Amino acid sequence: MEGYLRAEAERALLEEDYSPGVYWPSEVWRCLRASYLRRVDKRPPTQQTIGYTTLGNILHTWVAQTLQAAGGDSESVEKAARGHHWTSEVESEVNVRIPVEYVSNAGREHLVLSGRMDNVIVIKQHPAETGKEGGGEVRGATQTLIVEVKTVAGYRAPQNSEADELPFKEHRAQLNCYLKAYPYAQGIILYISRRDLEMREYHVHYDETLWLETENRLRALHEHVKRGVIPPPEAKTDPRRHWECANCAYHNICYPSSTNTSAGIRDTEAAGSMAPTTHPASRSVKPQPTTHPAAAPHTYTARSEAVARG
Repeated sequence: MEGYLRAEAERALLEEDYSPGVYWPSEVWRCLRASYLRRVDKRPPTQQTIGYTTLGNILHTWVAQTLQAAGGDSESVEKAARGHHWTSEVESEVNVRIPVEYVSNAGREHLVLSGRMDNVIVIKQHPAETGKEGGGEVRGATQTLIVEVKTVAGYRAPQNSEADELPFKEHRAQLNCYLKAYPYAQGIILYISRRDLEMREYHVHYDETLWLETENRLRALHEHVKRGVIPPPEAKTDPRRHWECANCAYHNICYPSSTNTSAGIRDTEAAGSMAPTTHPASRSVKPQPTTHPAAAPHTYTARSEAVARG
């Protein structure tokens, strides 16, 4: 049983789709070299990656089920607030597609940021009594919350660098993409400790500067993939991100003590070339319709006329 479960977890990671021109917010904000290599030289994930991903999926499912159960229980979700009641509806794994255009030396590029929001909570306000105020009908107010669930090693003393840095920039940037698609929503990052399940909640608002930085990273990754040029090793050169290297399937490419002889790749700060291999069969990612009226359309167009440089 243990071997079967481990094999299934590995298979799920290996079957991730990488459609040309379609990128995930998470891969745009991880080490660009690792994101590039995942597309051109797919390898089995490390045991730590399998473990973290599987545990993260379990905790996400638990949070989603708990919120959905509360949404269906009027006694647990209705709150008296200035003469009104609030109820909630929860959707999980909501697909979002954000088209991004820019001009490169080769012409106009059309890309898509495609992601799945963990949980979208729509809170509806209902009149407490007759639904009438001053002789007129009172329309129920709605508020949309986008909740992203993340796991961390744990919360230690205040001097712990990981706890001090929460919420992490890459997590804020991922949620910021979804807030781009839902301009009137509020964002929440819910961290759960893998050590003892302690939770911490952070509220996030849309940040245009962070979105522009996301666009820049998206363009950079796409140019590397399109030209077959391996990016610099971001995680290797940033001490705060060395943990990414420890869990990376391409660790031997970035460190001089080992080489990837199967792919013929060596670490080179001169941005050596590595031509992409044939991509595995991929399916088109389409947005899933939502049932609640409060959500803005899931597709937004962001254009940039910046010229990409080689």
